[in-house]
Amino acid sequence: SLYDAIVVRPERMLSGFDPGSGFYYSVARLAGPDWYFLTTMPRELLRWQAFQSAQWVLWSGLVSLALVLGFLATTLRRQIAQPLAELTRATRQMSGGDASARANVGRDDEFGALAGAFNEMTGRVASREEELRQLNQELEQRVDLRTSELKAANRSLAEAREEALRMLARERELNELKSDFVSLVSHEFRTPLEVIMSSVDNLDRYHDRLAPEKREQLLRTINKSVRRMAGMMEEVLVLGRVESGKMEFKPVPFDLLAFCHRVADELRSASNNHCPIEVHTDGVPQFVLGDENVLRHILGNLISNAVKFSADGQPVTLAVSRNGSDVTFRVIDRGCGIPAVDQQRLFQAFHRGSNVRQIPGTGLGLVIVQRCVDLYAGNIQWESVEGRGTTFTVTLPLLAKAAEPDPAI
Repeated sequence: SLYDAIVVRPERMLSGFDPGSGFYYSVARLAGPDWYFLTTMPRELLRWQAFQSAQWVLWSGLVSLALVLGFLATTLRRQIAQPLAELTRATRQMSGGDASARANVGRDDEFGALAGAFNEMTGRVASREEELRQLNQELEQRVDLRTSELKAANRSLAEAREEALRMLARERELNELKSDFVSLVSHEFRTPLEVIMSSVDNLDRYHDRLAPEKREQLLRTINKSVRRMAGMMEEVLVLGRVESGKMEFKPVPFDLLAFCHRVADELRSASNNHCPIEVHTDGVPQFVLGDENVLRHILGNLISNAVKFSADGQPVTLAVSRNGSDVTFRVIDRGCGIPAVDQQRLFQAFHRGSNVRQIPGTGLGLVIVQRCVDLYAGNIQWESVEGRGTTFTVTLPLLAKAAEPDPAI
């Protein structure tokens, strides 16, 4: 039995398992005659208690493990995750173009060193970006300055080119004028000079043998040629005064109706009544404000051309009318007209129509007319059909101010 098994063993304290009874035991030998202190525990109870203890230890271990893991997670979050999140935020901010991004990691470990290196790098990037921005601004300013200089240079070149072209065109025009003037002198002046020389030579050689009528005819020929040359020289001189700005323009009140009839009578007499000159002045005030001498150049040249380029006996009309504060002069002829090809050069000095080369003239009359119209700040228009006649219309502001009769008129 259990007692027999304990007695035979010499140890003072022992423990074991008794298969017969199914108990775990623990024995302590006491002082005295064969006394023992025996503690037994059924095997099933011990198993149950061991299971309970193991279960408690297991749950305690799990709770401890959970606490340790929570602590580790909290520690990791505070020590690792937060610095990493701050570095991630700063990195994203910098990648978005904000060079002022900084990682706020107040640590002395590797994360603090990493954040410090990151902040130093972003500081350098921001400094470099500021330098680049300043360099770009300086470069833009330099580009703008160079662009402005280039534009100014281009404008200067364009202006110089335009000026050169104008000078070239002016030189060509002057060359053409020179050529036309030489042609005028060689033809228009030579012809009357030859007539004068021939007439003078005849008078010198045959004066005593010439009949009075013949001598009178030669004198009239000389007089006509001289007047023709004087008229051409006068046109050249008038054009020179106008072009140089020396033509005086002094508007004063004068009798327009008497002036128009006087000009018509003078030209009718100068042309030996080659063409009748009709004057119509219906509805026009008697007194106007203008320069009579300048107006004489305008009407004299227009009517003279109309008579010159009309056949003998064809009427020439001067129609004067009022148009508000302006006076309109229309000179109408039924002569040879102006070819369309010549109308583009109508106011070019020394240019003459291709269908009137056989008629004496300088080609300066219409140029003088246009310059004189400009002095009046008026305008001139024309209509012409070759073979049917020409109409020139001149509008002048002669009634812009009320004109009172001059007591000296």
